[in-house]
Amino acid sequence: MVKLIKDRTFLSGVISIIIISMGIFYFIPKITEKNTIDTITKNSINSVEQMKLMRAYYVDNVTKDIKEYAPNISFNHTHEGADSKIPYPTTTIHDLSKLFSDNTGIKFRLYSDFPFKNRENRKLDEKEQEAIAFTKKNPEGIYVRRDLLNEKEVLRVAVTDYMTSQSCVDCHNSHPEKTWKEGKWKLGDKRGVIEVITPIEDELNGHKKLLNTILIIICLTLSIVVLINFFLRKHEEG
Repeated sequence: MVKLIKDRTFLSGVISIIIISMGIFYFIPKITEKNTIDTITKNSINSVEQMKLMRAYYVDNVTKDIKEYAPNISFNHTHEGADSKIPYPTTTIHDLSKLFSDNTGIKFRLYSDFPFKNRENRKLDEKEQEAIAFTKKNPEGIYVRRDLLNEKEVLRVAVTDYMTSQSCVDCHNSHPEKTWKEGKWKLGDKRGVIEVITPIEDELNGHKKLLNTILIIICLTLSIVVLINFFLRKHEEG
């Protein structure tokens, strides 16, 4: 009778360990993956906000003074290598986006369904159209999606680019290269999106390694429990 109770107790313990282990095996990777996605999303939004702040600083502290005190200097999207030409605020964001993308592996894109003339031939792909449509309808103006790029998994985070400065509104409404009607823009309008595309393959592989490690620990734990029970029973029988 005592042996039967011990056997049942041991079996219950093993089953409990298996159930708990299965729960850990299932939930921990999902929790860590969600935390990774949330962290990358937050970092992407912060990066976009930093770029917006740089552009705002450029508009407030460079553009105005150039227009007022240096009329011989002109703004142009083809400013590289050209004398007396400097980039537009939006061109600055495009240039910085390319610089960051080339040096970090994280891609930055700035696009709109109302491009300037120098970009009007650029066709938005399906994902970009989806991002713009979503951010226009979404009150928070943020689009997040996992996607495949060059057969590698990435996280796309597109953040609405609002018209936040009257000087930007005035410039866009009177710009010689505009493709929209005069007076279209006003403060608070959604001008387009700034998108951050971050590779997440390494993080996902890390989750798989964690899963394998958990599986090994579970197997070792069960093996140790079974062996201890085996030796205890041998000792009692001896």
